[in-house]
Amino acid sequence: MTRDELVAALDLVGGPAAIRAAMDRAAAGEVPQGFGHARIWFVRQPESGRLLPAKIVLGLATGLRGLNFTAHQARDQLRRLGFDVPGPDQSASEIAESPESLAALPPAFEGAERQVTRNIRERDPAARRTAEAYWRQLRGGLICEGCGIDFGKRYGARGEGFMHFHHRQPLADLEGVREVDGPRDLVPLCPNCHAIVHRGEELLDIVSLQRLLSSPDA
Repeated sequence: MTRDELVAALDLVGGPAAIRAAMDRAAAGEVPQGFGHARIWFVRQPESGRLLPAKIVLGLATGLRGLNFTAHQARDQLRRLGFDVPGPDQSASEIAESPESLAALPPAFEGAERQVTRNIRERDPAARRTAEAYWRQLRGGLICEGCGIDFGKRYGARGEGFMHFHHRQPLADLEGVREVDGPRDLVPLCPNCHAIVHRGEELLDIVSLQRLLSSPDA
């Protein structure tokens, strides 16, 4: 099936609304006949953050058989509709994971045909992009607001653009979907600082993190 035929099929059944309904069905364990075990492409359910097999979700949404399209086509169509489909085709700057979303990785991601350790980009790529542009202009680069590391300067081209973005208000504390203002809601933190901010029972704010770094014994 061609890309245009898939687009037409999705538009016919309701586009994003049909995908969301299909996600609920997939989350409940429904698998269309003829669909195998997903190994790479998973789509993130916006409300729960759960990762679901992209091809199964598209099959449930459209009623198409597994032979009619590929997992790569499912990935492309879901991304076209604005859904987060993380994968190995993304650059380091897009796949920085946040601690609160690591728990959403499905068990199948590790221990299936091959062991995979992987990162997932932030839930809203557009918010991340606007946040990154804001902080780059403000600081003269993409710099951790905790320890001050600039991965591009420290590791050269290999590190350029890599950074976690911390939600000032954790998504896990909210119910349903909300708008994210990148510059206001997202703060660049290196993986170490990001993990420390989330460690423990209470979330550490950025000022407290900076105070901790300036005086570790405090």
